[in-house]
Parts: sequence; structure tokens; C-alpha cells
Amino acid sequence: MRETALHQPDSKRSSKLHLVENGNAAAPLDSPQVANWVLLFGALSLAAGHGLFLTFALTQLQRIPSVAELGGVPNALVVGWFVLSIPASILSFLGRRRLMGWPAPRLRRFALLALVLTLAVFVLYVRKMVIV
Repeated sequence: MRETALHQPDSKRSSKLHLVENGNAAAPLDSPQVANWVLLFGALSLAAGHGLFLTFALTQLQRIPSVAELGGVPNALVVGWFVLSIPASILSFLGRRRLMGWPAPRLRRFALLALVLTLAVFVLYVRKMVIV
């Protein structure tokens, strides 16, 4: 039986597995673009998860609380970040191919900004709203 090219090692071909998405080669899983996108999507999804919780909690009230009832502008911004992270995480998922087409440093800065904002908002949330 004659072996085909698939069974013979070829030094010219990459030994890494390349994914195919919609007929086009996708970014390798170990590429910096994928890591940056995962960081961005993870940070936004973390905030969006809590945003869903707050959205459901706020919709159970008779009316949306005012800024004063939320405890001032900083607390309203915290709630706003959580709630706005819901569509942002969805958009980052749907636009992942476009985002991974960005230069790596730009996507990394964008992802780190989302992570820092999310962590800062969680710290403010825990300090102001949970630990009373």
C-alpha cells in the first residue's frame, strides 16, 4: 500500500494545527491575537455577568432608581459599566474576527483597558455597595 502525503512527514509544512473557519484559515490558538481577544472577551463577560444580575434586580423594582438612590454618581457609573458590558461582550464575541485583525498592540491595550476598568469597577462595587 502506498502512503499518501498526509501520512508522510513534510519538513516544509508546519507541524502546528491550523483551524479553518468559514473556509479561511483562522488565527492559530497560540497567537497573541487570540490571547488578547480572550482577555478582552473575558473581562467584558465578567462584568456582563454581574450586569445581567443587576439588570434583573433593577427590573423587579417599580421604577429605575435615581442617581441619588443608587448612592451618587460613582455608584451609578458602576452600575452603568456592568449593564453596558452586556452588549459590549456580545459585540466582542460577534466581532472577534474583525478584532483579531487589529494590530496586536492595539488589541492588547484595548483588552487591558477593559480588564482594568472591570477590576476597578468591581473594587468600587464591593467597597461601596456590598461592604456597607
